Amino acid sequence: MQSAPMNALYLMIIMALFVFVSRGDGALTDIAAGGSSVQVSETKNAKSLVIRHFWRSDELRPEAKQFTHKNMVELEKVDHARLLARFQYQQTDMELTIFSKRKAVTPSDEDGDSPKSAEKSRKGSYCRSDGILRVKLLAIGGKAAGSIKSEIKFKYLEAKVNGKRPLVLVLPPIVGSTLVDRDVGALFAQGGMDVIILEMEDMFPAKKTLHEMNAISVQTVIMLRMLIQAILGDPVRQIDRDKVCVFGMSFGAVLAATLVGMDDNVKYAYLIGGGGNLADILTYSNQRRLVNFRNYNISSNGNFRNLKKNEQLNRLFAEMRLIAEADPVYFAKKAASKKIHMVMSTNDDIIPFRDQLELWNAFGNPGYELSRLSHIGTVIRWYIRYRNDALKFFSK
Repeated sequence: MQSAPMNALYLMIIMALFVFVSRGDGALTDIAAGGSSVQVSETKNAKSLVIRHFWRSDELRPEAKQFTHKNMVELEKVDHARLLARFQYQQTDMELTIFSKRKAVTPSDEDGDSPKSAEKSRKGSYCRSDGILRVKLLAIGGKAAGSIKSEIKFKYLEAKVNGKRPLVLVLPPIVGSTLVDRDVGALFAQGGMDVIILEMEDMFPAKKTLHEMNAISVQTVIMLRMLIQAILGDPVRQIDRDKVCVFGMSFGAVLAATLVGMDDNVKYAYLIGGGGNLADILTYSNQRRLVNFRNYNISSNGNFRNLKKNEQLNRLFAEMRLIAEADPVYFAKKAASKKIHMVMSTNDDIIPFRDQLELWNAFGNPGYELSRLSHIGTVIRWYIRYRNDALKFFSK
């Protein structure tokens, strides 16, 4: 068995690879690069709302609650009823959830033969299963295109505790489930919670049009809602309906924020590096897959061919604003009474800080933590020093 120090070393190696995959290599070129000078000034404006401290965490100035920027979503113009209707589903669209490969896990399996392993194994044991939920969804193109069969794969960690227990969905970043997601999921399970760790590696391919990507996003949110409902409706699972929680990092935090705002079953959300305003994120993020997504849409659409870089970005942003439906800021107001915590990075080129701040305001200013590190640095710092905070938050 691996010792705790070896696990830590393994984690740092995996995170280094994760940084490389997320950032890409020198051959990756954003064909719309250089057209974002306005957004650079917007980001500086957002950073000016941060009070820097030497010994303790940074904090937001009071005027952060009135923060606005040029590309903000105009919520008063949003047709919420129409949007919510896009994410509804029928019970008949869901098949029975399939579980297989059940395996008992104790903390000593992962922590080595430490003197305290026997005590920990009694307190933090859980069973791990592979799960699949098969569903029927509207095909890309809407009702006229008919329906398709799809499935969502996940790991289910069932805590070995008596009575009802919280349920936590761990939603991965855009690159798919990582070691951090799995390790945090194990932490929650050892803390007496049932955990769903989504896989979703191939859920968001880069070579898709704006309309196709929107349809995939809508389908994904619907499937996640179906999965929550399937677990809550399973008589074998003893879930505390007042403790249905979502946890996400990066793009996973965007999905988690959408769910907590839209789904009445979800009561808690812990978000790391997540934001709202999808049109702004997709237009200006430096994440490798999103850069490829922009490049594909600009190069394959003849309407962009004769435009300058700034004009390309402006047009792409305007089209995404009209098309994107699974935007967490659209539904955030519904979550104002729920328990939400946000970890935000003020030096973020994956999910711009202005978009994190916009979501924070849309939620009604929930509890937060600020990091001066990059997007990936914020995740690593949180994992090393503060991951137990999420366990405590969901235990309240």
